Amino acid sequence: MSNTRSLVDSDGNINANYLTKELQEALEADVKFKQTDNMKKRAVKTSTDYNEFKNMVAAANLKKLTSKEVESLSHVKKGWQKTVVHDSTASAIILTKEVENDRIRTQNLEVKGVTAPAEVKLKPKSAMEVERDLRRIPEEADKLLYLYRVGLKRAKTLLANGGDTDLLEQIVKLLTFRKADLGCRPSNETEKPQDTPEASIDKVDTVFANVAITASEDLTSVGGVKDNVDPTVPTPQEQLLDPKLRIKWLKAISEFGKFDLMVQFSSQVLLKDVVEVLSVQPSASTVVVAKYQKGIKL
Repeated sequence: MSNTRSLVDSDGNINANYLTKELQEALEADVKFKQTDNMKKRAVKTSTDYNEFKNMVAAANLKKLTSKEVESLSHVKKGWQKTVVHDSTASAIILTKEVENDRIRTQNLEVKGVTAPAEVKLKPKSAMEVERDLRRIPEEADKLLYLYRVGLKRAKTLLANGGDTDLLEQIVKLLTFRKADLGCRPSNETEKPQDTPEASIDKVDTVFANVAITASEDLTSVGGVKDNVDPTVPTPQEQLLDPKLRIKWLKAISEFGKFDLMVQFSSQVLLKDVVEVLSVQPSASTVVVAKYQKGIKL
């Protein structure tokens, strides 16, 4: 007799009913979490006090009344009425499919042995997907490489109007990752002797000694195919150490509509780090530097 509380019964067979119930409960929990999280982001910008914020979050999982349903309250009709499908139900179905697809994608990556999640979705369709993918990537270096693989052109389309200030600030912070290895030096730091070429090479090797191998590198190294890699394409290590690429991104972000609002709420340390990164290249536009310096308090 199989035990309904166990995933595997005494005969070694998988209990499909238990597994189905467990997956369904997990999907419902993920959908509820997503709805609550979306409401928190919306309520923190619109609520006037904490009580209003708390009430909006508490009602995040409730079904909304449509205009037809509100009108029908004052016009009671006799007889059988057709059940109205709520908009929130359709939204919940979409969220359920999204959570299920993400779960399957993650499981496929684990089966293939891909440890770096930067390859989860290189063509995000919205700023929300970019923010979601960045949360899933544990290492800062992999997060920056993920942005580079998405591409500045696509990022402009997604973030220029759809990205919030928190996401923009997170991306700016990534662009200052290991700024010291780009040649940045704080203005209040005393002049230090320059490293020899051998010491610089050792430093670069040390910086990227613990960087996770990406999926593309892992696959090309199988069966000796790595010899066919195009040498003209910059490696991930070269991309991470390229100050021109970072300055190009920082300049593009300074043209977004919510840039001024992001600067107002960004920390002084972050803005100073950005100015140091921009100062690596003398050719960087002074206008871009001035935009980031607006938030620095003297």
